[in-house]
Amino acid sequence: MLNLLLIPVYEYFATSPWRFQYSSSPDIRDEWKRLGIKFFAYGKNQPDTIPVYQYYAIDPWRYQYSINSKIGNGWINTGVAFYAFQTEQPQTIPVYRYTASHPWRYQYSTDANLVEGWINEGAAFYVFAAMSAV
Repeated sequence: MLNLLLIPVYEYFATSPWRFQYSSSPDIRDEWKRLGIKFFAYGKNQPDTIPVYQYYAIDPWRYQYSINSKIGNGWINTGVAFYAFQTEQPQTIPVYRYTASHPWRYQYSTDANLVEGWINEGAAFYVFAAMSAV
């Protein structure tokens, strides 16, 4: 049975510059290609969950997520994207935060080993794998 409190989070890809993003929206603007549902998270606050905020910057257009409600200059907070766990829970998977310095950017991925040039800073939060929601 599908947990009705969970929402799908889609993975998108763009090539100029190469980047991925996640969004709970099934329709993203510009040159983003939807790759499908990557994981499930809570759409509303639940016991032991934390808000995950979505930010965007325009030049170049990119997204990032943070469990912090305020981050650096140039990033616009669009509000809570979804709710996740700060620590591992049964049936959850980690979403890792990556940084790259040329040009400076963030990336979030359920993949623990991204391509060269990205530095894995560790698990940022925990969500449900797409298969675990059914």
